[in-house]
Amino acid sequence: MKKLILMAAAVALVGGAFAADIYDYKASVKYVDFKKVKINKATYNVKTVKSTTLTGYLVTPIQCPCTQAIAVTGLDPAFLIVVNKNSTGKMKNTGVKDPKVLPANLLTKVWAANSSKTLEAQGYLFAGVMDQGSANYVTIPSSAYDFGDNTTQESQYLWSIWNDVEPGSGTFVETWLTHAGFGKGTTDPAKDAGCRKGTAHECLVSLAGSVVGGAFTCEPNEYLWTGGNPPTLGETFLCQGWNETDVNQTYLMDVVSGTWSIKGNTKIKPATLTAAEQALQVNLADAKALEELGNLKAAGQKLYKDYTLTLVEATFAAKWF
Repeated sequence: MKKLILMAAAVALVGGAFAADIYDYKASVKYVDFKKVKINKATYNVKTVKSTTLTGYLVTPIQCPCTQAIAVTGLDPAFLIVVNKNSTGKMKNTGVKDPKVLPANLLTKVWAANSSKTLEAQGYLFAGVMDQGSANYVTIPSSAYDFGDNTTQESQYLWSIWNDVEPGSGTFVETWLTHAGFGKGTTDPAKDAGCRKGTAHECLVSLAGSVVGGAFTCEPNEYLWTGGNPPTLGETFLCQGWNETDVNQTYLMDVVSGTWSIKGNTKIKPATLTAAEQALQVNLADAKALEELGNLKAAGQKLYKDYTLTLVEATFAAKWF
């Protein structure tokens, strides 16, 4: 009953606020996939660089990024919900098209360069799993990002069929993406695309820039030319311990690199959560948090019409919802 009351309050909030907390997201990136090749009459799975586009939405806490929402467990995360339509993973091969959700943190700054209501903007967007080795993930949301952790599998198959659990280990490491860019803000209430701070409007409209990241692949390259016959299988690591076999399995992480952009979207309205979806809500115990999850569901349905929050991997939902 308490959750139903909170949800009703969240819906009431929507009618009185015209500020959106959703941004259209797009990233054009290169990443590592595999292809089968024949060398000396033998077949190998060899790494290859592919290009793709991630499309989706950045869902921020209500009245964020200008005001940071606080929940009982610390800072509310934003959510980056994306699909890779060129993936050779399950989203394409088996028709499982559920979008992938990454916890995110949007850091922005705006300033006036003249008397115009248009502001200059700069920002970082961190997406992926934070360092779970300590409680820092709720107190230092920008600096605690690393290669991810092994407890959730929400980004599995985002990149390819090889973006999977390492054979024999049960280990999976989430994708991570670190963005930086420049853009525009506004103080014009008619163009409010982000949030409100006090009685003044200082809102983020757009950001665009560069992104680097990592994608977990469950196997290394199968062929390594050594000049000998037969060849040695595997990969060679040249610098500073990329093959370090630590808890985060960094030796199976491959590069993601490209460009990205976000632009405020005021058209998407929060979707109503079902009882099952509300049951997932364990950490964000207020009406605004429920409204944020309603935004996440609505954004997901723009990407896949049958999307519900129950498609989110259970361990991920328990940690971030």
